[in-house]
Amino acid sequence: PMDVEFHYHVTYLVAARAGLAPDQARLLAHACQAVDDNDTVFEVDAGLPTAYRSYISQTMDILKPARRLMRIYPVFHFVPGAPAAPSAARRDGAMHWLNTTPGNRNAEELLAEALAASPLDVFRTAVAVHAYTDSWAHQNFVGSHHVFNGMKGALGKAAPDVGHADAGHRPDRVGLVWRDPRLAPGLEDVDNTARFLEAAARLFVLLKRRVDPGCTPAALAAEKRGLRADLRRAFGPPDPEGRFRHERLAAYRSLAALPRYGGAPLEDYRQGAWFEEAVEVAARGVHDQGTGLVAELDPLAGRCLWRDRTGFRSSRWYRFQEAVKAHQAAALELLGRRNLRHVDSGAFESF
Repeated sequence: PMDVEFHYHVTYLVAARAGLAPDQARLLAHACQAVDDNDTVFEVDAGLPTAYRSYISQTMDILKPARRLMRIYPVFHFVPGAPAAPSAARRDGAMHWLNTTPGNRNAEELLAEALAASPLDVFRTAVAVHAYTDSWAHQNFVGSHHVFNGMKGALGKAAPDVGHADAGHRPDRVGLVWRDPRLAPGLEDVDNTARFLEAAARLFVLLKRRVDPGCTPAALAAEKRGLRADLRRAFGPPDPEGRFRHERLAAYRSLAALPRYGGAPLEDYRQGAWFEEAVEVAARGVHDQGTGLVAELDPLAGRCLWRDRTGFRSSRWYRFQEAVKAHQAAALELLGRRNLRHVDSGAFESF
């Protein structure tokens, strides 16, 4: 998935500059990154009236059956776009109805639907933001197993043709310039910085229009230029070895402290924080948060219990999980009317 550096830090800056208060921008950024970390199904209060089952928005097992992959990757990470988009032109002339294209109609409409809620549903918006911005990082790949994803070279031969597995983490890293040999002449050299700047700018416009509908076109354009300039400086020089990550993180924190970005500290992202707030895990009557000696030695699966059975629906973890389910339902309905209707789902079952 697109690196946490973009999904959390840059997303916070975009949201804050668009006018969200720092606490709301932090919620949005945290939920946006949580889409990538939400890879475990939890049964909370099983057998009780307050029972709840979460749903995953990511899987690290790319060898899952095709139908399960199709309910995750094209919905949250590889939203299909326009197969004939100029940016998708290939040397072999191939096209695919599930090909991800940047800022595509489907991804934008899913985000627009989330933004339309009144009051603003930050959690649902964040999930849609993740899918929308991933359409830049994951362009020219499909979210399932298909030869369309295949790339030549040692890595390409070793990895299964699922998503951008053949390209490794290259599509997700800020500051990386890499080569996609499948693309037509003139498109093979990929500059992630250029892609991510465009993703941030386009996202900013959509958020700004929702938060500040009275903003004039001239003011909006000026704000967008300012955002791009700030982020371009923060991204720094090309970073093929990943040596400048700490400098970039420091630059993001410095921007967050400026009044135009909310003027508040940009805290580090902590995976699992919302789950720990809402749920406790008991193993044989002993509290077990999944770490430490108890967790390692206990042969029985821990039981998940709500910390607050009367107020769990207001917890951030629960609200995020509900947003994941709502986004999935909306995406499957939308794609079912468009791109997916052109695809023979049985073709994926051989994987």
